[in-house]
Amino acid sequence: MASAASAASAGGAKKKKAKSNVKKKNQDQWDDVVRLIRSLSREIGFPVGAESNLVLKLCEEYAEDNAPFPPKQLILSARPLDDSQSGAHWIRILSQVLISKQCQTYTDLFLTKSYQGLRAICFWGCDVGDVGTKHLCEIALPLLPHCCKLELLDCGLGVRACEYLGVSLKARRTTHLKILRLDHNPAIGAQGVARLAEGLYFNSLLTTLSLAYCDIGNEGGVFLANILQTRDIGIKTLNLEGNRLERDGVMTLSQGLLVNRSLTSLSLACNAFGGGGQPGARSEEFDAVRFIVGGMQACTTLKTVNLDGNLIGSQGVALLHQAASAGHLRHVTDLAVTPFVACDVYKALVDVIESHKPVKTKKKKRKSTT
Repeated sequence: MASAASAASAGGAKKKKAKSNVKKKNQDQWDDVVRLIRSLSREIGFPVGAESNLVLKLCEEYAEDNAPFPPKQLILSARPLDDSQSGAHWIRILSQVLISKQCQTYTDLFLTKSYQGLRAICFWGCDVGDVGTKHLCEIALPLLPHCCKLELLDCGLGVRACEYLGVSLKARRTTHLKILRLDHNPAIGAQGVARLAEGLYFNSLLTTLSLAYCDIGNEGGVFLANILQTRDIGIKTLNLEGNRLERDGVMTLSQGLLVNRSLTSLSLACNAFGGGGQPGARSEEFDAVRFIVGGMQACTTLKTVNLDGNLIGSQGVALLHQAASAGHLRHVTDLAVTPFVACDVYKALVDVIESHKPVKTKKKKRKSTT
């Protein structure tokens, strides 16, 4: 008994020692990366203080917390105060870290010059801009073969940034993104979507595209329709909230739904269509609703649709209910509309959509035979 207890104690001590060694190794590697970032920052004349160099600040925090190394995601969130905090500088530093020959002297992570740990890059509220996006697309992403998620939210992106992203999406051998979120970049507009579309015509890997509040407008509907009509497109989730597509843009977008067979979730919330929901509105004001209903019927893979924030009124909800009651929307299990309509019409639509959801059955417990 004594020998067994001593063996167990020795085993526990070995596990603690191994765990401690892993933590020390992680901290040492983070410290090496911090030193490298400081060196590269000085070379390009970028501040090395933790308050102004957010890449450096983030790595120092990881080092203090003994975070696993290499990290699976890089998240930078800030509200730039001046030009010295430009996100383009941060991305330039990140890119230079990835391609620097000095990396091999600091850590064995870059022995193959291909950083395989990072899965996601997220910049929120940073001034990345077109230049920073160029650094990401031309330098960083080709060296990150396992990076499948890129978020550049409220980062000052414009048409040129979308052009760089489009070229990157076209390069399927070097870019493996599955999730791309570019919300709250109003300078993208319709032309930015056109540049993205040029890359998506040749990309079947991307499954999630979010362009909420990017000021696409009704003229962007044709480019969105072209994306949806692309053969072998892989996009399953498309978020277009707050883009003021209006009547004409939604009608054009719906043409893409007629042939699309990949989309499972679509958000057209707050896109200013539906005639304001007024009882006396002209019939053509509801054409957008008619077209979107037709698109929903044809796109049989579509399960979730968000039309909230568009005042389609009782007449618009009635059109949806009519199609659902006739069995044309059996594949749609989640449909959101603005509830500022007649209660009976709204409830009737909700009841029909709810009936499309599969019934959950409880598994019966097997009786014990012993």
